[in-house]
Amino acid sequence: MEYIKYYLSEYSGIETDDESTVKNPSICGHCHNTGKQTIIFPFQTTGKFDDNSGIMLTFCELCESTTIHYLKKDDISNEYISEKSIPSTIASNRTSQFVNENFSPFVEIYNQAKSAEQYGLNQISGMGYRKAIEFLVSDYLLVFKLKELAWVSNPKTSLNKKIAAIQNNQIKTLAKAISWIGNDETHYTKQNPEYGIDNMKLFINGLLSCIDLENQVRKATEMINQQN
Repeated sequence: MEYIKYYLSEYSGIETDDESTVKNPSICGHCHNTGKQTIIFPFQTTGKFDDNSGIMLTFCELCESTTIHYLKKDDISNEYISEKSIPSTIASNRTSQFVNENFSPFVEIYNQAKSAEQYGLNQISGMGYRKAIEFLVSDYLLVFKLKELAWVSNPKTSLNKKIAAIQNNQIKTLAKAISWIGNDETHYTKQNPEYGIDNMKLFINGLLSCIDLENQVRKATEMINQQN
């Protein structure tokens, strides 16, 4: 069990709070493997300009990298918990291997947008999610061979045109809704003020599930056709 530490100014020394524990994170911010992380140093932050209750460094035994965690305190249990981290512990392995391998630019941009959101940059994270979707839709058209690279990469081909080229109605509907919310995140006046970033992320999760499903159906169809 690890306890939070704090700086005692009158003694110019670091003390340990034996009544406040630190919850061990279960995921590495670099390799995103799950498992116990080695806590290097958990420290309470109580300054006037501190946004969080504490800060902590953890070491991953697998990739030997260090993650910075910003902590919040649960006043009921007296436990400090990681609220956000650098790099983000929102992992690409939460998406399927198919998505990670075929839509890696989307995964990278999405995780950067999520990191911005976790860092409290809510005014710009929505634009990051909007960019991630443009990459996802563009690569989707290429991976499923719906359009040629020249058409997809043409600057005059808007995201709306790309979405219109999608044949799967569920994917088209989700992509359109996400793009609308994303556009609202970049403009002064919102067309859909009742929807926000949380809805956007839910729709993205649904979109990824539909893409995975379409890939599995494609594989199953190929298997059956081989027998005919």
